[in-house]
Amino acid sequence: MLAATGSAACFVEELPPAPPEPPPGESAESLTVPIDPRRSLAVTEEEIVRHFPLVDVLQQLITQSGAPTTPKDLFNQWFDTFNDQSSGVVPWSPHCDDELTSGVASFNQFPWDCPRAEGTEAHTDPFDVSREPDGYIPLGLFNRFDLAPKSGETCGEYRIVYARESGVPKSGGDSRNLLIFEAVLPNPHPECGVEACRPVAEFWSDLTATDDVETRAKRLREFYFHGLPGFKPVVHVDHYGANLSSGGYGNSMGQIRTNSFIERKWMLREFKLVNDCRCNQAARASCRLAMLPITTKANPYPELWSSSFGDPRQPAFQSSLAAQVPSLAVADINAFTYDVGDQFNSGQSIAEGGFPDSNDYVVFMDPLFRNDVQTALTGIGSSLLPEHIADRATALSCGGCHQLSNGRDLGDGITWPFSRRFVHVDESSGLEPGPDGSRWPISQALTDVFLPFRQKVLESFLTSRPRKCDETKDPVDSRKSLPLNCRDPRVVEEVREGRVLVTEEDLRKLELTIREAPFNGHSVH
Repeated sequence: MLAATGSAACFVEELPPAPPEPPPGESAESLTVPIDPRRSLAVTEEEIVRHFPLVDVLQQLITQSGAPTTPKDLFNQWFDTFNDQSSGVVPWSPHCDDELTSGVASFNQFPWDCPRAEGTEAHTDPFDVSREPDGYIPLGLFNRFDLAPKSGETCGEYRIVYARESGVPKSGGDSRNLLIFEAVLPNPHPECGVEACRPVAEFWSDLTATDDVETRAKRLREFYFHGLPGFKPVVHVDHYGANLSSGGYGNSMGQIRTNSFIERKWMLREFKLVNDCRCNQAARASCRLAMLPITTKANPYPELWSSSFGDPRQPAFQSSLAAQVPSLAVADINAFTYDVGDQFNSGQSIAEGGFPDSNDYVVFMDPLFRNDVQTALTGIGSSLLPEHIADRATALSCGGCHQLSNGRDLGDGITWPFSRRFVHVDESSGLEPGPDGSRWPISQALTDVFLPFRQKVLESFLTSRPRKCDETKDPVDSRKSLPLNCRDPRVVEEVREGRVLVTEEDLRKLELTIREAPFNGHSVH
């Protein structure tokens, strides 16, 4: 993540299938699609990304929601979640001390830094041009077609990354804060499987052959803000969280992340944009749009690796991890992975070493748990050490992928590639020259490891023989019901006070369930 800015596990769950044989009479060469990764996978040219100002994204989401708010107010509410109740500026917003465990601010019953200096953003206007260092600039557009499940529920994720202008060299490079909007694009015909996503794959592929930078910018702007024929725009209120209709129906997919260093500890957090239109007739006049903090996926709380940790979830976590040692031991940097139950995830990921809650899991693995992991490794005949397994889990966390794992030996000849000092697309070094103009630099991890794999996935799909599908078949409705008794006096009172009525547990109930693994399980840049 950039914040990854990216989004949970850093890796690939399984390699894509080999391209099928070409149709009779057609040579394999004629089907080759040479993708330029910097045009079709990671677009960071300043002349292109400047067409994606943050205010346009927030305004489009607000317009789609029907909620009575503004881009500034939504931004302020978002960062008010970093404040405690005493310093909060938006009374109805969630605050970081809403949940206390043994008197300590917590999220998912794990300790949570509260308050954070990022809460000062609740007082700023990032769209006031007279206060340039407070503003946000777009850094990159990222094609994550590789996150499309092969069964076709969605067509992958499409991201926009922003950085606070205070982080660029001309502003001193301090108070760095990065935002990543990670939209999941629904498949309009999931009954056809991933084949129905071919127009999306072809759109990105065609950018490689489009030499004119301004033309590419216009096409990308159209894709993100208006959508391809038959597809919703990427920037849609349904694609970053949960949109609950007045009837209580909706689902939860996509997310927004932050990667922050306004105060020490590089801190990565995850959010959902929730538009709650329930009770807007019985008890209120309009929908409520809000950014809600959620658990940071694939980031188990570090002390769960210690057998002396007193949390009752610790035995279940260690049992689950030991059972997944075979998938973590795969001898391929683009293939090892594991699943983290959400009950084990923290509300933040720490990318900086030297802190007691850093995501450097090998520091916490005690001899008892180490023996359990060694037993699992011996059982599959692996020569890896338990430390390699812990380091691989760290690499799959946000903090590991962004900094902690840089250059680390993961066994079997695998060395984790380097980020660019806590990020994978970098504003702090300034623009660099590129063949298509000045662009924001990206990490060695992207250029040498992740983008080549994603290129292989996209080219493999595009060179496969298209399958026919009957699009007249009724697609399965993935929405779920989350009813609310709008006549309950307690609900009426909470609605009138403007409180957010959607909880983390509600979002879990609404989460879109993907039946099959994506081409790539690494959701970070």
